[in-house]
Amino acid sequence: NSMTEGLVIADPQGNVLMFNPAALTMHGFQSVEEVRQPVQFFANLFEVQELDGTPVALVDWPLARALAGEVFSRRRLWLHRID
Repeated sequence: NSMTEGLVIADPQGNVLMFNPAALTMHGFQSVEEVRQPVQFFANLFEVQELDGTPVALVDWPLARALAGEVFSRRRLWLHRID
């Protein structure tokens, strides 16, 4: 809870289980209960883009790629909450 970086935890099926306080703040949520949803739920709330503005499809979001078993680091994206 004291991390300044956002941390998101999901189960293997893609259901979000936890956002730490930093992730809640970054994504505009008030409580963990709001985010306990399948990852697809977030596609209706956020637009994700590469730094050059290229849209990123849900299947290429970091969480979706991690759930598919991919390991990566140092990826930077723009995340915009639609509302």
